[in-house]
Amino acid sequence: MSTPAVVAGAFGVRLSVPEDWTLAQDQTLAAVWRTPAGDLVLAAHLPEPIVVDAATLEDYRQDLRRIAAARGGGLLGCELHPKLGVVGVTKEPRPGSGGVTVVGRALVPTAQGHLALTVVAHEDGPAGAREAAAPGAGRDPYGFQPPGAAPPGRWSWPSGLLLAAPSDDAALDERFPEHPLTRARALLALLRARLVRDPVPPRDAPAEVEVEGARLRLPPGFLAAEQGRLAHGQVFRRVTFEKRVAFLTVCRHPGRPDAGADPAAARDLVLRHLEATRSRATLGPEAHPEAIADHPGVRCAWEAVLAVGGREHPTAAASFFLRWPEGEGGCLEVSCFGERDDWARADAALGGVVASLERAARPSVVPDTARLQGEVTQAGRRRVYRVLCHLAGCDGVIDAKERAVLDARKAEWALTPEEAAGLEAEGLAGERLDLGQNATEQRLLLDAMVAVVAADGCLDHEEQRRVLEIAAAVGLPVDEVKAKLMDVLMGGP
Repeated sequence: MSTPAVVAGAFGVRLSVPEDWTLAQDQTLAAVWRTPAGDLVLAAHLPEPIVVDAATLEDYRQDLRRIAAARGGGLLGCELHPKLGVVGVTKEPRPGSGGVTVVGRALVPTAQGHLALTVVAHEDGPAGAREAAAPGAGRDPYGFQPPGAAPPGRWSWPSGLLLAAPSDDAALDERFPEHPLTRARALLALLRARLVRDPVPPRDAPAEVEVEGARLRLPPGFLAAEQGRLAHGQVFRRVTFEKRVAFLTVCRHPGRPDAGADPAAARDLVLRHLEATRSRATLGPEAHPEAIADHPGVRCAWEAVLAVGGREHPTAAASFFLRWPEGEGGCLEVSCFGERDDWARADAALGGVVASLERAARPSVVPDTARLQGEVTQAGRRRVYRVLCHLAGCDGVIDAKERAVLDARKAEWALTPEEAAGLEAEGLAGERLDLGQNATEQRLLLDAMVAVVAADGCLDHEEQRRVLEIAAAVGLPVDEVKAKLMDVLMGGP
């Protein structure tokens, strides 16, 4: 049997399947096999990266609960695994037969995204000997109880879900080898044994990021989206089972401070967003003044239908508008949106992000410590290196080319690895960002900043803004700084 490209190693994953499996579908990014028992095994590679750690586990469990609930089913288990990433099992009623369908899923991190593995096993006919051997009422294994009545018009949990039961205990698998739950677990174990994955560096979602002069804490699992840079903001994304995606956007609206205090103005901005994305509102937008932590503003909530690939997809969203920064003529919008059944979690994530907002640190000027005006002391070089690290990490990641520039400066300025690591940690955290009044030290910083932002060959809006902000804070001539940035943009020296 030929090996489908999706598991032939191109994505860092190799899977050898049993000879008695039938390849039912083979595409560049996906494959489907049928086992002799009639079960299905699916593999698909998706380009979106995922975060797999303990902080994200409960979110993955909630995702599977909602996926299963949409089909009348429930969650049997969801845990982390060192090779398969995050692994979950659900069951749902099989329409028209009285039987059940069991689905096992795994999200396997790869260097270029993630591999989604799915196994599907079912039985036709009413509950059999396994259920009779261990009767009991359905329950959720993690103590989850669907909430009570939802607000009018909002999604609510279906009643009568097919939840976990005593008969689902893995201890009964040996007694009932033909049961679909036993078969699904066996298939997951077989995939675990036959899958070989190239080592993947742990992908940790940054706890804090800076966007448009604001520092904020991201909800677990969110990463900056590729092609997610906005004119005045950033899009973050969390990908989960069955291509479910939650988005978080942080965006500044220059010249629209009214939206941070006036519900009508905030509602108008939401409607403009919907029009720009060719969406139509199905509920709301509802807008009202509110304060989150010590941030007064306007909260909006709505549901809408998006046009995706010729199909309509229902979504729900929550937004908060606040004047930001104070007295500088604009407002900041934080929005979290995703599946319609996830409005409560989006609303909670929004509240956590807004509550964490604070002004991003700006470099301050300290007294000149150089003995001669033309010298830069070692303390000055450390200050410059700290600010460089802060600049390189402003987009949440220091790429390889920026790292090469930092390493060159580290060697040139005789910084020890331990010293450089400590300065980098402080710079990324926005701590102790100061600079001497020595003009030579300031010029050294300017030249080094230009080298850092030019390293990746792309000078984006956020990098330009940050360079100008730092330069203004230390008193460098703005025109000269802009001229250097223009040289970079035009490919000059």
